[in-house]
Amino acid sequence: MCNQSKCECKAEPGLLEKKSEPHVHAASMKLYAEDAAETDKPWERWEAQVTGQTRWNPCLEGLYWAPYNSYRRKRKMRIVNGFSVPAPETKAPSIGKTIFIADPAKEEWYSYTSWCTALYDRLWFARGLIFLNKDDAIASAKAMCFINPDSKPV
Repeated sequence: MCNQSKCECKAEPGLLEKKSEPHVHAASMKLYAEDAAETDKPWERWEAQVTGQTRWNPCLEGLYWAPYNSYRRKRKMRIVNGFSVPAPETKAPSIGKTIFIADPAKEEWYSYTSWCTALYDRLWFARGLIFLNKDDAIASAKAMCFINPDSKPV
């Protein structure tokens, strides 16, 4: 019997008071709902990764949100000198966040610093050179020099 005074259910004592944990994909579900408010085919913006596999697959229909799979929005891409590379950040990072700057003049193809809205931070951001990971910055810098981003270091 449950603890509710007028309840006639046969639930075990305390069962109704237990709070459940949020779904493992709750944050992604929220983003998916935002996409669904913009398009009637939100799954076209998403990828899924089956447990045990390394490849991300495009979603071809509505998502099932299996707890054992991974889901993510497709990365936004842009074309630079004929190469498809990850798009730069379009929202300013939070203060102190590590940023990677696509920099063809550097031997490593990038530089990094912490975002602090200084003059150069704003300039790099306005020019589309800010990324949140090193590999995206490198790909963009290589493409600026007409070098295939998938090529080995030059």
